Formats: sequence, structure tokens, C-alpha cells
Amino acid sequence: MDDAAEQLIDRAYEASIVPDRWPQLLHDLAVFMGGAGGAMFTIGSAGMAWTVSESFREVMEIISRSHTDNARLRSALALRHPGFVSDADLLTREEMSRSPFYRDLLRPRGWGWVAGTVIDIPNGDILAFSLERRLERGPVESRYIAALDGLRPHLARAALLTARLNRERVLAGIEILAQLGLPAVVLDASGKALAANGLLEQIPRQIRIGSFDRLSLGHAKGDELLQSALAEIRAGTGHRAVRSIGIPAIDESPALVVHLVPIRGAGQDLFTFGAAVLVATPVTVPAAPGSNLLSGLFDLTPAEAKLARALVGGHNLTSAAQAQGVSRETLKTHLEAVLAKTGTRRQAELVGLLAGIGATRPQTSDL
Repeated sequence: MDDAAEQLIDRAYEASIVPDRWPQLLHDLAVFMGGAGGAMFTIGSAGMAWTVSESFREVMEIISRSHTDNARLRSALALRHPGFVSDADLLTREEMSRSPFYRDLLRPRGWGWVAGTVIDIPNGDILAFSLERRLERGPVESRYIAALDGLRPHLARAALLTARLNRERVLAGIEILAQLGLPAVVLDASGKALAANGLLEQIPRQIRIGSFDRLSLGHAKGDELLQSALAEIRAGTGHRAVRSIGIPAIDESPALVVHLVPIRGAGQDLFTFGAAVLVATPVTVPAAPGSNLLSGLFDLTPAEAKLARALVGGHNLTSAAQAQGVSRETLKTHLEAVLAKTGTRRQAELVGLLAGIGATRPQTSDL
């Protein structure tokens, strides 16, 4: 093995500790075999997750969104060769010419040749590396395939080590939340519970983990908002999803505010463990919450928080409008927004939820 290959192996293990180094390493692996870009991705029940060199990022983003049949990946998965392969190992020239993946997606953008491998990993997913050549450079020669085969076990170990370390960081985070008295669970984008701290077992009526580890909320409207938020994370538009969801008290269990916190990079980042962390905040103090608290919990605007406090304090829309010097119609619009953000359907349900939320220090009136 030459010095260049040895250096790439060393850098792979460095990247396992510092994941931000993978994109440049993928680029340099591609250069090593006469290419110009590279990607590493997993395929599993939660969909595709990937990391990519900057030079191939635009194409990878298109691939991840496209419904075009990826003929070379399909062939690689069928072949399951325990090493790197080139296009010629997967498809004939005629098959490549007919394939929309080559004809419409890769070749118009100047790409068209690959050295790739697929690797079965312990959780049942598939890990794949694709090192891409520009179209004019021609197919990847066998000598490069042989050289990459020498790197393959090291690349696989480094990728799995990166994923394991990130998983441990997330697990440590939910245990810290347990020490703070907060139930928490890590979810993938489909809503499957990947890991939870022990406090979650104390609120089974409000947060449930059912068959196939699917998580749901014991409040129909709240669960609807949770599923909507997860759907937006899956679609890559999670910044628009509702992130804080109110759950009324059930029997002896207090009211909760459930926060869905997306994990940075989830949805695309290969090394992210889970798509989001769900944290439950019990609300047990019977005091009208302050505007700052309401804004923080439910992303209410100042005007919406002011109305919410007024309703908990005994006002109706008419008296609140008079006290605040605004029209009843204005407050009706604010109320509709507050109901949507808190996951409640009626004013009485909203007041019942918010009446259980309060800070541990005295509150001052915002009216």
C-alpha cells in the first residue's frame, strides 16, 4: 500500500472523531481514483441519509429528491459484491445509455462514472460509498478498484465509529435531561423511538411507545401536531413545524408541554442519531404564566401571549379587548393562532392547559 493510501486511512480514522472532515476526505478519495467528488450514504427504514463532498453536493441533493430509478445502485444492491465496483461491473453501455439516472441526471451535469461499494451494517441498513468521475475522464480502471478495496474495511470502520460516537452523545444528552427531571426520547423521522430515559415510563397515558416502537401522544390533537411536525422534518421543512405541544392532565398525571427539538442536520446528515429529541415539561404550578414563559413554550407573539394571560385570568374576548384597547376581531384572530400553537381546540381547553403552567416565582400582570 503506497503512502497516499496510508494517509487516506489515517484521515478516515481522524474523521471518525471529527465528522466535519468527511466531506473533504470524500473529495480526496475521489481524486485518488481520478475522480472529482464523492458521497457516503445509508439506506434504511428511515430513508436515505448522506454526507458528500462540496463538489458533488448539488447533484447529491437532486438525487436525494428525485424519484428517478437509480439503476447503478439497484444493480449494486443485487450484486452485493464485497468490494468496490465500477459502472462496467453493474451495467452494460447500452443499459447506461437507456437509464434515466445516467441519461437525464448525471451526464447533463458532466458526471457519469463511479467507483462504489455497498456494505451491510449491523442495524440492517446499507452503507454505500460512491466516488464520482467527470464524464470526459472515462470509466474507472481496474487498478483503482483494487487500490480502493484495500481502503474499504478502514472506511467502513471509520464511518460506523463516527455514527456510534454521535449516538453516545445524544444518549448522554437525554440522561442529563433525566437528571433535571425531564422525560425525553430520541425519535427518527418516522416517529420511531430510538432511545428514551427512564422518566418517560412515568407518563404512559400521555406519551406512549407502542408496537414497532412508534411513539404517540395520548391527546388526539397533540398527536396530530406531533405527526405533522415529524412529516415536515422528513420533508426537510422542519423549521415550519409546530415544536411545542400542550397535553392536558390525565388522571394523576399533570399537564405537559412537549417540545420537539430537531437534531441539527437530521434528514440528510449520515451521522446524526435520530431526527429529533422529544422533551416533556410537566406543568404543575397553578398560576397564570407570564408572557415570557408562554412565548418560550409555544412560540407565541407578545400580543398572543398577552391574550392568553388575560383568558387564564378570567377575561373573555370582549373584556380583554376593552382592557387592551383593541377590537374583539383582532383578539379573535390572535386566539385562533394561540389554539393552533398550543394544540387545543376550544377556549376552555386552552384555559385549562395554561392554568396549570406557571413560573416558580411571582408573576406580574401584562394587562
